[in-house]
Amino acid sequence: MKCLKVTILGAGQDVGRSCVVVTFPSKRVVFDCGAHCGFVDHRRYPNLQYLGNMSEYNHQMELLEEIKSDETQADNTVTDPFSMEASEREYRNTKLKQESSERALYMKSALKKALNNVTNTIDSAIISHFHLDHVGALPFLTEEIGYSGPVYLTYPTKALSPLLLRDSVQVTRYAQEDSSSHGLAAKTASVKSLLNFDKRRKVEDCKPDPWGYTFNSVSECMKRSIPLQLRSAEKVEGLTVSPFYAGHVLGAAMFLAESDGFKVLYTGDFNTVPDKHLGPAKVPSIEPDVLICETTYATFVRQSKKATEVELCNLVHDTLVNGGKVLIPVFAVGRAQELAIILNNYWNNLSLLFPIYFGGGLSEKATNYYKLHSSWTDNNNISKLKENPFSMENLLQFDQSFLNDNRPMVLFATPGMVHTGLSLKACKMWSSNPKNLILIPGYCVQGTVGNKLISGEKSIKTNTGVINIKCKVKYLSFSAHADSPGILKLIKHVRPKNIVFVHGELDSMKKFSKHVASTLNIPVYYPANGETVSFHKVSVDKKEIYIHPSLILDKNNVSYGFKHNGNVYLYNKSALVEVLNNAKRHCNDMTKTLKDNTHEVTYRLTVKMSYEEFFTLTELIVKLLVSSSLSNRKYTANQQLQKKIFSYSTLKLEHSDDTLVVQWQQLV
Repeated sequence: MKCLKVTILGAGQDVGRSCVVVTFPSKRVVFDCGAHCGFVDHRRYPNLQYLGNMSEYNHQMELLEEIKSDETQADNTVTDPFSMEASEREYRNTKLKQESSERALYMKSALKKALNNVTNTIDSAIISHFHLDHVGALPFLTEEIGYSGPVYLTYPTKALSPLLLRDSVQVTRYAQEDSSSHGLAAKTASVKSLLNFDKRRKVEDCKPDPWGYTFNSVSECMKRSIPLQLRSAEKVEGLTVSPFYAGHVLGAAMFLAESDGFKVLYTGDFNTVPDKHLGPAKVPSIEPDVLICETTYATFVRQSKKATEVELCNLVHDTLVNGGKVLIPVFAVGRAQELAIILNNYWNNLSLLFPIYFGGGLSEKATNYYKLHSSWTDNNNISKLKENPFSMENLLQFDQSFLNDNRPMVLFATPGMVHTGLSLKACKMWSSNPKNLILIPGYCVQGTVGNKLISGEKSIKTNTGVINIKCKVKYLSFSAHADSPGILKLIKHVRPKNIVFVHGELDSMKKFSKHVASTLNIPVYYPANGETVSFHKVSVDKKEIYIHPSLILDKNNVSYGFKHNGNVYLYNKSALVEVLNNAKRHCNDMTKTLKDNTHEVTYRLTVKMSYEEFFTLTELIVKLLVSSSLSNRKYTANQQLQKKIFSYSTLKLEHSDDTLVVQWQQLV
């Protein structure tokens, strides 16, 4: 009996540090290796210790107890950044418990020793996209833990990941010096601009991060990466990896991994609704054994994209013509480009002259990469344009001296949650004017200034004072994640045998899992970090069932048919039914001489219509092959019936409670 195991090392019943390990009978694949940007110690990384050999762990019990003790102590002083119930005081003012450098280095060394042989058991790593909560721990896995195998990703992900990883190096080094660090949800904190920090400070002047990695580690890590084209198939020693378009951000892909007769589809983050710079997810009806699917917005239904875009343009335009300024807090890669395209097109249509500014060098670099890979976006609307949609003539580079200007303007400023950096600075300076507008286009974690703005607070305390909010504040959802209908659409299209939900809040997962299981009759799991789900497949003899030429009937008045020995036999519906009735009669007349040679099989006969479309007659076949006395029993039907010659005199039909059991002997 073959067994497939899915182990969750990160993003189990929460969002952040995504990492899922799939163990096939002969291969092991790591899907994503993300970081939790709210922590500066070992908790920023996935729970890699669950990959270790238990005998090695027994030698490191002291280490594990220390890690557990640290997490307990930290929980007593600061709420988990993922917790929606956390108070604003805990998020804003509490300092994370800092490890001493010596102790951190010891723990890191011990963990590496415990994982010394783990990387030898990993055959491949796959990165779905460039967000840090999906790629942020990859340099640690390769350069610190020692994984030296291939890393599969797409070409845009290979281009953009180093930008964010190098920025993360600087962010974490500065965080070692910043005594006011606080936890932030990894998804919304995954992209930080260098504007968040004093440019006069040099990276080498800051304390080294015991749990971090270096610029050189990023470079060496990316050398291992192997970019793949969409819908290509990379075949290496019993493992096949295929990427499919996922939407979400440039380069995001779903990955299908096939090995040992199992098929696993990992969605990463995806979107089923197109926007101005990306198309919807596109994946065939794969029918995988396991679908590993994100559930960030599993219980949400968003309004139409067009309505949101119109509301955005109207709000911005009305504010500007009345003499106000518009602050749009964004993270540097992804949503920023989409909103910029929307406003740039609106400016061109109305010939507007108000300036639109982009603050942050990282945004500029990322947008340039978007330009280089614009043909990859797979958006039909973009591919029809003569000009590059990312050549936005209305967007200008921002200078901080413009903050004091009285003229109307639009400013895209990082970071998106307004917890620091240029967006916070602009908020402080512009929020006192009722003419101005702060437009927040994405989710903000509790305790941040962005979240307080969305909640309607008029007096917001920060570490440096109080912000009095007199300007207009509006929240619009431009999330690049699929909502509940989008996730259901994917599931129905892909038709998985089992589902494992990750990357979502526990309450949402519970509700959505119950709905999917009851309406689609598919087993659903939502394991926590460190938990493993096993899937078993009964090994079935793959002898073929053949069809005798005598079953081939009248070939006139054709509508349906199948191929045999290079010839195409076509049938009208009544002829096809007669063929199946003949098969049923022969099955019922079989002897019991093969009782010891039983094989569990299920049927699906696919017939081909004359205009090249396919459909399945599963239900018809079950009714014809099963006697009327068994018609109320439940039968599965999902294996294609082979269409070749067979000696039906040795075929026998039996039944059990929930399957069709066929016994046969192939004659020479």
